[in-house]
Amino acid sequence: MAGCGCGCSGCGGCIVYDEPQDGSGQTGCTCAGPFTQVSTLNLGATVISKLNPIANCLRDLKTKLGARNYEVRLVHTQWVGDDNGQGEEVVISDVPLLPTPKVADLNALDIQVLVAGAHELGVLQVTEINPTLGEDFLRGWMNGEPPPPGVNFYWEIQFFRGLGQGSDRRRFNLSAVPTQDTTAFQWRATITRAQGDRTRAGFPR
Repeated sequence: MAGCGCGCSGCGGCIVYDEPQDGSGQTGCTCAGPFTQVSTLNLGATVISKLNPIANCLRDLKTKLGARNYEVRLVHTQWVGDDNGQGEEVVISDVPLLPTPKVADLNALDIQVLVAGAHELGVLQVTEINPTLGEDFLRGWMNGEPPPPGVNFYWEIQFFRGLGQGSDRRRFNLSAVPTQDTTAFQWRATITRAQGDRTRAGFPR
């Protein structure tokens, strides 16, 4: 190997390998650093983080224009009784996702007709979620831990026709851990249709 003298900005020195080092069969210049370790970086001061508020304002404008006529909410409920599913279910947390994220068309849901009635099935994609939110919050974790026994967490979508005139609330469960797309200023989430919708007024059935 030999020095290449590439003069890269901030480079701690480059070396030229005469023999392949990674099994690729390629030789050439490999920068030896120094590189940035993300755990030592003030992420709140990066260019990406400073642009997050602009992305949020642009998405909120879509709500003000009426393009996003729905609310996405993160809900925690708790059963008051001996066992989960027994007794009375009460809402302990009901938080809207703001600015309103983008929800895929509900036409992606299928209708299953049973003796007890029709049920919606399927998976939806939720994108353009506020990038400043944390993964624990989106997963419904409490104090850095999953919800304790007896506490349920789910996502909820409700469309509106007019001021305060909400349609049916639809309940969804997270299908996977949300993923963050920093260069698109967003979180992405996949949610699956679930049963147990609240009433339009927000009361557990």
